[in-house]
Amino acid sequence: MGQQGCAITSCSMIFNVQPDVHLSEMKAHDGADCPYQWSTGASLKNKIYSATTGSFNSLKAAMFENIITNELPMVVAVPDHFIVVQEFVGTLPMDPGGGPIYSSITSDMFTVNDPGSSYNFTLQDVINQKGPVSRIGVFKQ
Repeated sequence: MGQQGCAITSCSMIFNVQPDVHLSEMKAHDGADCPYQWSTGASLKNKIYSATTGSFNSLKAAMFENIITNELPMVVAVPDHFIVVQEFVGTLPMDPGGGPIYSSITSDMFTVNDPGSSYNFTLQDVINQKGPVSRIGVFKQ
């Protein structure tokens, strides 16, 4: 797995497959495991991968919509590491039209599965340890 173990493990969580199985699948496709080839991983699972680059503040509305509206967990990139964000915990105030006020979202409202640490429970924990969010990725049908 090498340097890309957290990417393979994060994608394995989303695909509901053991990391060693996914690693074998990726290696069978011309070593697409390191660096991790996102489109190959998606293709193996009959999905489409899309990624959006930006800071947490610019991505938090999309993260909320992926989790709440689309029910899609995300692979989130922080410096030299990948994690899975799969749940939103909290209550948001609503605007007069009934929509959520996205500016009220904080990084501790997203729970994570971190392949590198069992002590990181929220996205804020990961940010504190690794640094800022730089990209989110989702696998769609």
